[in-house]
Amino acid sequence: MNLATVDPDGVTRSLAVIVQSLDRCRHGRHVVDPCGSCPNGLSEGNPHLKPGQKVGYDVHGETLYVPGPDHLSDARAWRTLPKDAAAGDDPLLNRAYRERNRLVAGYTRHWPSVITEAPDYPGFWIVYLVSPAGQLSWHIPQEDMDLFKHVRRVDTWAWDGHTTQQKYERLNAACAMWEGRA
Repeated sequence: MNLATVDPDGVTRSLAVIVQSLDRCRHGRHVVDPCGSCPNGLSEGNPHLKPGQKVGYDVHGETLYVPGPDHLSDARAWRTLPKDAAAGDDPLLNRAYRERNRLVAGYTRHWPSVITEAPDYPGFWIVYLVSPAGQLSWHIPQEDMDLFKHVRRVDTWAWDGHTTQQKYERLNAACAMWEGRA
């Protein structure tokens, strides 16, 4: 994959990070290249690459993001965050995230909470809650910020390093405490 490009001003730019192998499957083949070990004989690419994932910077310090699967070979696409990276353009998935975010907004009315811009995904926010069982956090797209008008905005907030699994274990424990079962 050649990610050097000529910008509209005619200046050739190349990426400062090595992206040559980012889209390879575990068998070493680029996405959609022939691969006898992947299903259907075509490389599935890197399962860890998610559209919108921040992967580095170019020589000018611009952030690079994994583009959608149809744009992996387009150098300009690596410099643009895909539209709604969390949900893509799937209206059903967008509605599901909106419903989840309504629940998260409800929890922010019961536990101390703050919201800050997401440093890893431009256009997204991170809501942090301090539950009785520990910190919880979720990424929130800009279009759902209307649900969080009551939450105090801060410049930064310390993430405690919890995983998604730990977050939901803490949420279950906090709800059990809330109900008096713990």
